[in-house]
This record gives sequence, structure tokens and C-alpha cells, in this order.
Amino acid sequence: MAASKEYIPCGFLCRKKGFLTILCFSVLLVALLWKNKFSLQINFPDTPCDGETCRGKKSWGIEKGSVISAVGQTFQTWSNLSAPGTYRGCINFLDSSKKDLNMVRVEESKQMTVVRCINHCSKKVNTYVGLLGGTQCYCINFTGPSDSLHYVPTSQCSAPCSGDPTYNCGGRNSTFSLYRTKIPDSRCSEISLMPEGSMPLIALASFPRSGNTWTRRLLEHSTGIYTGSIYWKSESRQSIGSKVFLGGNINYNTGSTLCIKTHLFDVHNVKEFTEGAILLLRNPYKAIVAEAFRRQMIAKDEGPERTIQFIKSGGNNWTNFVKKNAGNWLATAVNWCRNSKRLLVVNYEELQKNTSKELIRMVKFLDQPLNMTRIACAIQELPSSESTGVYLGNHGIKTRSYLTFDPFTKLLRKLLDGHIATVNATLIRYGHAPLPNYKEAKLLF
Repeated sequence: MAASKEYIPCGFLCRKKGFLTILCFSVLLVALLWKNKFSLQINFPDTPCDGETCRGKKSWGIEKGSVISAVGQTFQTWSNLSAPGTYRGCINFLDSSKKDLNMVRVEESKQMTVVRCINHCSKKVNTYVGLLGGTQCYCINFTGPSDSLHYVPTSQCSAPCSGDPTYNCGGRNSTFSLYRTKIPDSRCSEISLMPEGSMPLIALASFPRSGNTWTRRLLEHSTGIYTGSIYWKSESRQSIGSKVFLGGNINYNTGSTLCIKTHLFDVHNVKEFTEGAILLLRNPYKAIVAEAFRRQMIAKDEGPERTIQFIKSGGNNWTNFVKKNAGNWLATAVNWCRNSKRLLVVNYEELQKNTSKELIRMVKFLDQPLNMTRIACAIQELPSSESTGVYLGNHGIKTRSYLTFDPFTKLLRKLLDGHIATVNATLIRYGHAPLPNYKEAKLLF
């Protein structure tokens, strides 16, 4: 390449080496304690609290209409991080996939609780439990490659647990409250590092808050190989580095990991990955709002109220934040497209909707064998919010805050729409499909 093709947004020159990101699965909200359980109010615009899904819940006390928080009527475990299980959602089992499902009703009791069922099935070495009708406990194992889970609205699992009506234990008509036990799923739980120098140096590049962490975990479970990170020094000092991303504890240049997380986008960093890159692209409107919550609540340790006010103020601070991050989003897309010798572009929204299809594309690009049982397991272990219908954060808590107002002025929208047009033109020029039509996307921030 005769000359470097680099897009450098204003304000980036003084920070050529990028910034360290704090590894987290979601923006953490400070929970309210109530009777030693963390109970939060669900209040979706299209599914108002009806007395069943919101029974006994308390709200954040944030200005009404500004934020929607929490999954209603689930087993919250923040008060006990060593709790035996994690809520996955309200589900129906697909008839076509029951051949890959081992499900046995082990108990029906007028004293049924979530913990009782989870403990019962954990002793029997089951990976999942299902609660039905408020009284029934089922122990579940998945045995094959089918996508066995069909998520339905949480309101369909509204039968109070007979032994603890604070929580719901499934529905009345074949809808189960599904929980994941701590028993490893043998289909995709074995993940390891490869011998040094045996793996190509391939980037997993994205603007922050575009699904990089989720994608890493999907790929690890699908292939059995740990991913690395350009931020390995930072990750190795975090507890999650030793518990989840073991590949993030070592120098990413060792050639032992499947691919390498990065949010950097200058030409030098792009060209470092000589054997290719996967580029994750997300709707910049949503990515920038999500990044605002991460910056304010994690990096600056502010609560959701302060973050919402920062966004809602619409002043110079918010305007400058959007302009700077819009430029970074643009530079990430353009520089990786222009300077990667081998590139796979994955749209976050498509990964949410068609996880299996996009995951297969990525595994093939990484030149790894397709193991459909592992891929099905990965999707069940790490479901998308598009499939579950709810955004489940750590331990079953919906940890993101959502704005119910449009934080973007006409001038900011003009700026972002122009950047989207530039990225589309770049993608097409370099032989990639254009971005989804973000204007048709439901902009619930």
C-alpha cells in the first residue's frame, strides 16, 4: 500500500495510543435493597406494569419517563453473588428440538421456590431448571445441536412461586421460568489456550459498546479457544480476567488466542493485525448513548440519575461528547475497512437477530471447524437480547438504563447521518454489504 489511508477525527491526535476500557458486560446500576432482595420495577412503554409482572417492586426514584429499568418478577441474586443460579428468561420449548432435550419433572410442591428447584437439580448435575405453574420443578439438560429455546414475554411467566410469592415460577400454560445452574455444560464448557505461535493475529475490532465482549464469549464457547485483548495488562488486573477471559491475562502477541479485542483504529494499530480482522459495527446512535452510560457510571462512578441529566442537559458537554465519539465511530469503520488486508464485517443488530448465522460466518472466517453442537450451546449460554426480549445483565438483572427521550438535536443527527453515509460508501467501495437501515430501527436508548 503506497500510502496510509487513515481517518483521524479532531481531538484524537493527542491520544494516539487510545484508551483503556473497563471490561464489563453491561452498565451497572446501583440496586436498591428491599427486604434483603434486590427488587426493581419493570415499566416498558409497550407493556405497562399490570400488577402481575411488577408485583412488589420498587422503582429507581428517577424522573418519571426518563428511564426504564429492571426485569420484573425474576430471581435477583445481587445480594448473594454465590447464589446457585442465574435467570435466563421465560420460555417455551420448541417441539422440533425436543429430541435434543432431556427434561424431567422432579418435584411438585406447595412450598416450591426458585432456590429449592435449583439446588435440587444441581445435585442431579443438571445445567438448567424450569419452573412451571408456581409449583413444579423440572431438571433440564440439552444434549444436541438444536436451538431449543423459544423466549416469550416475561409476563407469560406470572405464576407466583408457591413457597415464595415474591418471585414467579413459570406460567400456567407450558411457559417455563428458566434458570441456569452452575453445573458446566459439557457441550461447550471446555475452553483453552493454544500453543504459543500457533494462532494467527486477527483483530476483533469495534467502537466501544458494540458487542465486543459478548462476541468474544460466543466465539470462545463455539470454538473452545480463548480470545485475547490488546488491553491485556488492564484485564489481567481485573477479577473478571481470571474468571472469564483467561486469554486476556497474557500478551496478545503470543499467538495463543483465537482473536484479539481492540477499540483502537489508527492505521498503525490496524496494520499490526496482518492476518485479518472482524469488524463489529453497531448503530452509532445507540452505541454512543451506551458509551455515555459506561463513561459516566463506570469510569466516573456516577449514578444513573446524574448520567441521564448529563445526556438530557443537551449542553456543550453532551454535544462535544457526541461529536467526539461520532468521529471515533466513523474512524473505526473507515480505517479498518481501508487498511485491513482481510476483513469480515459483522453488524451488531444482525448478530442479535440471527446469532447462529453470524456466528457461523465468524467461525469460518477464523478458519475453525464448525461444531454445531458447540454453537447451539454457545447461543443458549449467551442469548441475545433480541431473542430473549429482555436485556439480562449479570445475575439476571437488567442492568442498562434506557432513555425515553431523544437526546440528539437536529444538528447532531445531521452529523451522525453524514457519518453513516460515509461508512456506507466505504463499505460498498471495499466490497462489503451496507449498514442496516438505522432509520427504521426502534430507537429506544
